[in-house]
Amino acid sequence: MLVAVLSALASPAAAMLAAVGLATVGALGFAATPASRRWRGAEHEVSLVGPLAAAGVRTLFLALAGFGTVIGALHVAVPAFAAERGSAEAGGFFLAALSAGSLCGGLVSLVDAASYRTAALAAAAAAGGATVALGLRRTLSARAA
Repeated sequence: MLVAVLSALASPAAAMLAAVGLATVGALGFAATPASRRWRGAEHEVSLVGPLAAAGVRTLFLALAGFGTVIGALHVAVPAFAAERGSAEAGGFFLAALSAGSLCGGLVSLVDAASYRTAALAAAAAAGGATVALGLRRTLSARAA
C-alpha cells in the first residue's frame, strides 16, 4: 500500500527506493535480535542436493513453490481481468483488496480462543473489504457495457 501511495504521490522510483529501504531495515532489525545473533548451525552431512536432502525442507519447498505459482498467476490475471473490462487501474485495487483479506486472515489466525472480539473486528474488516470489491466489480461491469 505504501508503494502504491508513493508511486502516485512521488514516482515509481521513489516507491522502489522506499521498499528497498524498508526491506533492508527489516532484515537488519531481524539480524540484530539476540536469537539471531546467538544461533549457530550444527555440523551435518553434505549432500548433492544440499538442503533438499532433508524431508522437511523438501516439503516446505514444494508448498512454497505451489503457493508462489498461484500468487504469481493471480498477480498477472487480476490486472489483466480488470484491463479487459476497461479499467486497468482497478487491477491494483483488487490486488490491494486481496492483500487486505490476507492481512485480516493472518490477524485472525493469531487470535486465541479468548479473543473473540478481535476476531469479530477482523471479520468485519474483511467483510467491508469484500463489499468494496463487489461494488468496484459492478462499477467495472457498468464501464465495460
